[in-house]
Amino acid sequence: MREMDKFVDYCARADPEFSRRVIGADEHDILQVETAAGQSLAPEHRAFLTRMGRTPPNCFGEFLRDVEFGVEATLRFYADPPVPAPSDAFYVWTLDIYNEMFLSSAVRDGARPLVLFSWSVDAETGKFTSESRSEHVVANSLLQYFYQEAVLRIRAPSLPHYAQFGARRETQSMDKTEHQEHVTHFKSVAEKLGFQPVPYVDTAPIFYERADAVLLFFPEKLARDSIYLHAQESREFAKLCEVVSDNLEVSRWS
Repeated sequence: MREMDKFVDYCARADPEFSRRVIGADEHDILQVETAAGQSLAPEHRAFLTRMGRTPPNCFGEFLRDVEFGVEATLRFYADPPVPAPSDAFYVWTLDIYNEMFLSSAVRDGARPLVLFSWSVDAETGKFTSESRSEHVVANSLLQYFYQEAVLRIRAPSLPHYAQFGARRETQSMDKTEHQEHVTHFKSVAEKLGFQPVPYVDTAPIFYERADAVLLFFPEKLARDSIYLHAQESREFAKLCEVVSDNLEVSRWS
């Protein structure tokens, strides 16, 4: 619960109305959800529902836009699952009507990932089967997803000056060690400029921030790494653009 309180406070610093829109679930709601699913909630999932589980949909602007989440969405899913309900993951929400996301029950690298599943379809019935399932990891943890989306949908849009940079070399031309050195160098430059890591968003992508700016690094496996800069004040923005271009082997694209 404490981490979700911190997250709500983080969002409220960029959008003061954010915390006023948040409505949490009670213990009766939590029991209903666990009973419907036939399994216990992970601590971070319980904390999310306890803090935000009764929040109306589409009330945060672009943040969690077109996402059905919370107690009622979870009960609807388990009452009539549109896809096979996995026993090794818990339904979290549905994005854009057709994309159900789940929190894995298994801890990987210290956290439970947020995942999308896809299933094979029976040729005769047209129904999903649970025999063949593939997985796509959306975020390494629920909190990583929250902070990443909060920066992209709330914090960055609140800053008027924006620039995009692209690496001068394609990532595939670098070996693994060289690319890791590139990532480490980005972090070093960001910290020298007074930026601090955004909580939980420290692998791929990698987000840094300070009071008047955010610096977003998207490492790519087969293309060119991208860096995005958002800043409050025009003169400082111009200085940051120059430092980023000169020190991170990138060219400004916009």
